[in-house]
Amino acid sequence: GRKKNPKPSASEQIELAKYRNLVATEIEKIERLLQPESDFDRAKNWYLEKIKAFTTHEAKSGFIKAEIEKTKKSVSFFESNSYWLGFERNAKYYEGALKYLEFLKGERNKIEDEPKQKNRADYTKTNWFKIGLKFANGEMDKLLEKHNPTQVAKNLGNENGYRPFISATLGKTKGNNIYASRDKMEKIQAYCQENNIATTPHFNAAYKRLK
Repeated sequence: GRKKNPKPSASEQIELAKYRNLVATEIEKIERLLQPESDFDRAKNWYLEKIKAFTTHEAKSGFIKAEIEKTKKSVSFFESNSYWLGFERNAKYYEGALKYLEFLKGERNKIEDEPKQKNRADYTKTNWFKIGLKFANGEMDKLLEKHNPTQVAKNLGNENGYRPFISATLGKTKGNNIYASRDKMEKIQAYCQENNIATTPHFNAAYKRLK
């Protein structure tokens, strides 16, 4: 006759119970977030409320990381136990979890980009950047057709702050010469690319020489 499956040992039964409990907990977590009637929207709104409580970059980042890990577990469970997806309700949880996971990854990228944006905001306010951008987009050429560097700086509203950068860049001297600084030129070039600002052949040639 057919052999019967051996009865699990006591230790195996304990492990099985632990596994079932773990699975039940994971499903319960995702069910709390994802309901069939509102699925992804419910999870997203829950997240948007929760994230408000975190004020530091590190705290936000930690919360998102934990959410991603939790949601990955739920997605992974359904993918490795496809039997559960035969039930319409579970299939909706799974679909919602996938959307939520993609949303969380997008949020993580935004959070990771925050320090970069802050640094960018800092340097775009500097005198060298403001003048460098005018050299890059051709505005400076037009201004210098009618005025000398001192007059241009004065007309732009910051004679002492702007004139050294205009004069040095034109005179090809070191120090305040924007065209001689790879770091400054890379920042201006990147800013122009991201904001679809056309750069002049003269600026492009100066940038190329630094590479």
